[in-house]
Amino acid sequence: MKVHSHHDRACDQGSVGLGFHLNPSDLTLRQTPFGLVVSLDGCLPAGAIGGPALPSTTLRVAVPAGTWPLDVEIQAEHWIPVTEEPVFVAPAQPLRPAVEGRG
Repeated sequence: MKVHSHHDRACDQGSVGLGFHLNPSDLTLRQTPFGLVVSLDGCLPAGAIGGPALPSTTLRVAVPAGTWPLDVEIQAEHWIPVTEEPVFVAPAQPLRPAVEGRG
C-alpha cells in the first residue's frame, strides 16, 4: 500500500490531494472451508458480523488548526478483478478474547 500527498496549484485554495495505491502483489487470497480469506498487507479484516471480511485501513489527514474538512471527493478509480468467477468471501467474525498459549 502506498500513500502520497500533493497540492495541485490548479485546485481551489485550501484543498489537499491524497494518492492511495494498493499493490496487487500485497494481496493474498486463501480458500478455506468457510470461504475465501482476503488479506492485504497493512490492512486488517473488517466488516459487519456475518458479512464479508474484507481488508480495511484508515487514512489520517492532518489539516491546519481551526479548519475542518467539508467533503471528500474521489477523482479517479481503477479496479482490477482478482478472481475469474464470483466467490464466497469468509464472513467477519465477532471479536473474542484470545486464549493464552493458542494463536
